[in-house]
Amino acid sequence: MKSDRLADILGDIDEKYIIETKKPVPISLPNGIKIHSIACGSQHTLILTTNQDVLSFGNNDHGQLGRLDPSDEDRSPQKIDMDPTIKFKGISAGDCYSIVYNDENVYVFGAYIVNNFILIFLSFLEWFRSNRL
Repeated sequence: MKSDRLADILGDIDEKYIIETKKPVPISLPNGIKIHSIACGSQHTLILTTNQDVLSFGNNDHGQLGRLDPSDEDRSPQKIDMDPTIKFKGISAGDCYSIVYNDENVYVFGAYIVNNFILIFLSFLEWFRSNRL
């Protein structure tokens, strides 16, 4: 018998990490946040706000959420771990990586995976650790 339950299709995955819905459901945003644009990777999402901050949520296995702890996964959008004085103009998301940019810099975090080869983007975490306030 064929199953259409996501948990059955994906196999032995802890149920707490699976959100399955047949209809659209709203994502809770922090109060006062207005969305400028959204970028989606395969298992994570970035939100650029109208005040030029970046929020992220979803899978963080490769650091694609911009969080220092790769196990830090969220079902609700949270600000990326970055100097709060830096404001962004744009966002992009790939399979397991994220890109945020402004007029001065481009920041890449996560991993680029091709044919079982993983290139980890460490520059974001290294920059953040050395420039932490």
